[in-house]
Amino acid sequence: MIMTAYAILALANYPALLKPAAKALGDARIVPLLLNVTLVVLLLFTFTFLVYLNNLVTQRLIREVGVYRLYGLSRNRLTVTMVVQRGVLALVTIPIGLVMGVIVSKFFAMILARMLHLRVAMNLVIVPESLVEIGGLFLVMYLAIGLLNGLYLNRTKLLNLLTARVNLNRVTTPKVRDYLLGIVGLVLIAGAYYYTENAIAMVRVLNPILGPYGMIIGFGVVTLGVLLGTYWVIRFGVPAAIDQLRRRSRFYWKKNRPALFTSIVQRVYFNAHSLWLTTVLSAVTITMLGSAAVLYQAAQTTVTESTAMSVTASAQGVGLVEETMRDAGIVPKQRLFIQTKSIAARVRLIDRGNGAVTEMEPYSAMSLSTYNRARAVQKNLPKLQLTGKEAIIILPEKAVYRGVNRGVRTNFNRPIEILPHQSTLYLKAFSNLFPLGYNNYYSRILLVTDATYANLKGAKDRLAGFTLTEQQAAKITAKLGRDKVVDQYTQYMTINEKTGSYEPQDLETDNPALFGRYNYALQDQQQQEVNTLFGFLLFLMIVTGGVFMLATGSILVLKQLAVMRVEGQKIQSLKRLGWPSEVTRRVIYQQLAVIFFLPLAIGGIHSFFAIRFFAQWLDNPPGVLGFIIVGIYALVYSGFYFMTANIANQMENQAIRRDSIF
Repeated sequence: MIMTAYAILALANYPALLKPAAKALGDARIVPLLLNVTLVVLLLFTFTFLVYLNNLVTQRLIREVGVYRLYGLSRNRLTVTMVVQRGVLALVTIPIGLVMGVIVSKFFAMILARMLHLRVAMNLVIVPESLVEIGGLFLVMYLAIGLLNGLYLNRTKLLNLLTARVNLNRVTTPKVRDYLLGIVGLVLIAGAYYYTENAIAMVRVLNPILGPYGMIIGFGVVTLGVLLGTYWVIRFGVPAAIDQLRRRSRFYWKKNRPALFTSIVQRVYFNAHSLWLTTVLSAVTITMLGSAAVLYQAAQTTVTESTAMSVTASAQGVGLVEETMRDAGIVPKQRLFIQTKSIAARVRLIDRGNGAVTEMEPYSAMSLSTYNRARAVQKNLPKLQLTGKEAIIILPEKAVYRGVNRGVRTNFNRPIEILPHQSTLYLKAFSNLFPLGYNNYYSRILLVTDATYANLKGAKDRLAGFTLTEQQAAKITAKLGRDKVVDQYTQYMTINEKTGSYEPQDLETDNPALFGRYNYALQDQQQQEVNTLFGFLLFLMIVTGGVFMLATGSILVLKQLAVMRVEGQKIQSLKRLGWPSEVTRRVIYQQLAVIFFLPLAIGGIHSFFAIRFFAQWLDNPPGVLGFIIVGIYALVYSGFYFMTANIANQMENQAIRRDSIF
């Protein structure tokens, strides 16, 4: 924790990284701001985690403290002792953590520079101010935890200290209440899943009742429902389900299953709180890692969707681009010119929430033959077919609208009114892949047959695209970058509803119906911006997820270590009755498998619906990067399981001792 905290704070104050990152992002505040926000989240989590682990350790020392109290140790002396213990521990761990943080910070800086595609040399990141701040902060944390220990033990009665023990025998046959709460927990979780799958429709229902905060309140209730439902399923539902299996004699009386079922019920009862906590941490971690990976891949795809060739330009920017290329001696590898007509159209569409929305938008009318000519160059464009008065709307936000052939309320065959009173076409399908990319269009493309295109009235608009080599792209980006010719970069307009014509507008115009497009777009520049921003966010999520992952495994490991000694006494007694060592080993591994993989399974299902909720707003489905990162998380988590099971087998599955209970 100390190591990671220092590395993040040091990077937030490291000029060798911040300056090139600020240049790539165009804002010097983004990187340090997000690093500091991540640090605050990690510090809050770290303090909570240390308090929880301290509670586990303190429970093992309660009887020892009781003996000290019995021999006359005063309450004040006990408090001072607890604080001094934590202070000594801090003096040992903080310097080690800071030294490791200095070493790891270079590794973090190299990874971050790599993900941001920055060509900078990284040395050891030594920031004296960060060393002092992190060291002092963790010293205060340790001393505060020592003070909490002393106050807790002082308030505990001496008899309770002396008689405290780990109790695994508090297991009873599940009652009707347990079955009911387990079922209610499943219903709460299922209701939350239903809400995320139908979020837009649910928000549309809640907003008239709860006002503009209906969405926030709805998701707050859903989150509470998931948390409460998960706890009830783990605390009551799982033992009740195991009890039902025990009632099936054919399934129960086989091999080592009686002992296995009994020990699993005991472990689940004893570990209910830690299982719930690790389930929540698993869900949060997998959701963070998976969502960050999905967004990173979606951003990479967006670059080619927004600017499909090295340089694209609208009619207002073609002259400037061609002149710049001539002056720089650049001969494009490939050229593509497209002609469209600027029109306005009105259509009533059904969104994903099953609501109807009437929209008047500017459209670039394009003939099917022009689209197919672009498709010969731009290989990712899908094959589309049209007949008669059919039309296809190409728009960047396809995921917002219900598919044309899905559900009772469909968008299929909806009338598209061409303004002013030209003709009416009928919607056949949606697409989100634009010829040349969507950056050089005001809003949408209306793809029509060649015959329909010939009859449409509208101003002709000429678009162009150029494919360049990597060196040529870097050269033209240096000359036409966004910071070079800002005044020539964008163009804005609004629609005249009566005539359907476009009227140029200034950016300062206070008009909500303002539409804009780039006069030209540079793929290399956009790729750099996406790599910097989303690569940085992915790095933060990986670091934060790594800390959460280690905490999740550590909680379960320490919790199981707390009961291994008690379990060892029972196993010694069973061995005297002829219980084989191999059966003991199998029971240990199987019961710990339930304890470790139950949170992973439930948390994974929660994360699946959460990531699915985020991904459904993307036009393209998530790629394999998210699955790879989640798979790595599962492998590391499995490593904690095998390590704990091996330690438990060595501690519990020992040869028969003379002092064993019989």
